[in-house]
Amino acid sequence: MGILIYDRVVSHRYSIIFKFLEQIMEDNNNSATKHILLIEDDPDLADLISEYLGMNYYEVHHAPTATQGLEFLMHPAKPVDLVILDLMLPDMDGMQVCQRIRQHKDSRLAQTPIIMLTAKGDTTDRVLGLEMGADDYIAKPLTGDVLKKKLRKHLKR
Repeated sequence: MGILIYDRVVSHRYSIIFKFLEQIMEDNNNSATKHILLIEDDPDLADLISEYLGMNYYEVHHAPTATQGLEFLMHPAKPVDLVILDLMLPDMDGMQVCQRIRQHKDSRLAQTPIIMLTAKGDTTDRVLGLEMGADDYIAKPLTGDVLKKKLRKHLKR
């Protein structure tokens, strides 16, 4: 019984994310490729986001750990336009990753938009994430409309 309930919750979470990704594909009229760094340790979620964003002018670079994400940011093949950052990573807290990006000496890197996408949704975590320098903070499960609008807003910068 517990596994069935868990499977339904996980399936619902992914269906919401899938709907969001479909909406982005329908609404994106920009022909320029945007480069997004996804720092997310959940391989299923990362694959889902990467696959569907990749279908519509987004090039997603996935890093399953904070260390790999920071390394990619420091030596990118192409500049990153936006970072989607999970907070609960295996090797470092996402808040620390955000802080390191904001404190970087390269001003372009330090000003890269960061959207925290995480299961930590209480007010204290949201405020802390924004104080650490995140441009937006979205709790999972999410609604497609909210994430779509925030992603598009920050990519216009």
